[in-house]
Amino acid sequence: MNIFYNFSKKIIDEIKILHPFFNYIEAENPNLTEFDIFLKSTKKQAYQIIYRKEKSINCDFQNIHKFLEIVIQLQVSLFQNQISEKKYVSEIKNKLQIYDRNLILEKKLIYDNKLDCYNYAYFKLQCQKEIERFKRYFEPFSVLLLDIDNFKDINDQFGHDIGDIALEKFVTAINNNIRTVDMVFRFGGDEFIVLLHKAMMIGSQIVSRRIQNSINKITFQVENKLVINKIKTSIGIVTISEEIENNILDVDAIFKQADEALYQAKNTGKNKIVHIQSC
Repeated sequence: MNIFYNFSKKIIDEIKILHPFFNYIEAENPNLTEFDIFLKSTKKQAYQIIYRKEKSINCDFQNIHKFLEIVIQLQVSLFQNQISEKKYVSEIKNKLQIYDRNLILEKKLIYDNKLDCYNYAYFKLQCQKEIERFKRYFEPFSVLLLDIDNFKDINDQFGHDIGDIALEKFVTAINNNIRTVDMVFRFGGDEFIVLLHKAMMIGSQIVSRRIQNSINKITFQVENKLVINKIKTSIGIVTISEEIENNILDVDAIFKQADEALYQAKNTGKNKIVHIQSC
């Protein structure tokens, strides 16, 4: 089966990895057979899938991978005339609606209910996955524990509404300075965790310094006055690398070491970074 496309190379490379079943051919006007598919981007950052000449289905661009997975599941039945084209289209739409509803439910379970980050329960799950990858492939990773210095003073001086804005800007600053494979979690209150995939000691320190510098530049408005240099952060880092013995690794031990590093950072002047290489 061929897939013809005119998407960007980045999107197609992702599709090729996730859907290796297909052969991919770049073509603006493909000569479709009943077993060919044409992926076509649209002006509204959506995509259109065309099959059997001019038969087409439109779908949200964000669901492209799930869309293809569903198509693969249903196509055999369609091409063998086990289901009609009308049923084929309706089944795709039904499955995508179910998928979207499940995503909403899943997000409620793993996301913080106020900020653009995951919750602590999800951190424990993802950190355990990193531990398993380290044990099997010796892939290093780092855990950053961040705390807003003097957050109570911000709430007391400006009010809790401004405190909430400060938290939002804090998380945004973190997200803007990490990779898409890295993740941010809220431990509680004004404490946050960053999980850095395949990050050694030097890399984690560079990212931490970049995050800290970005946070130090946060500004916000209070009664038409610009407030600057009020949000600072201390960061404790733990890096898991090949020097660590596998049998002592667990999520609680890693978090405890990150917490101790954060404690050292806050008790030696605040707005500092302390790194622990072992666990």
